[in-house]
Amino acid sequence: TSPVPDVVSALSAVFVNAPGEAMVKWKHANYARFYYLYTTVTPADASTWVLVAGTTKRKLLVTGLTPETRCYFRVISCGTSGVSLPSPIVNTIAG
Repeated sequence: TSPVPDVVSALSAVFVNAPGEAMVKWKHANYARFYYLYTTVTPADASTWVLVAGTTKRKLLVTGLTPETRCYFRVISCGTSGVSLPSPIVNTIAG
């Protein structure tokens, strides 16, 4: 059995100059099979984090964000033996 996946590292969120969009990228986490990407505009409130998508990719163009708003992102890696702790939080202004 594989260990629980490592925490995602090198997470970044980038302004993409399109209304309500941001590009989020991260490095592969050992033992991860897929990733859950979450977003919020109030990171201190744990109840406001919303699942954007589950993906096997290591980058995702996030759409549907409120334009000209600072958005925060974090990723949880998932594997056959469970899920990691959340990644460090990153932020950018949605286009």
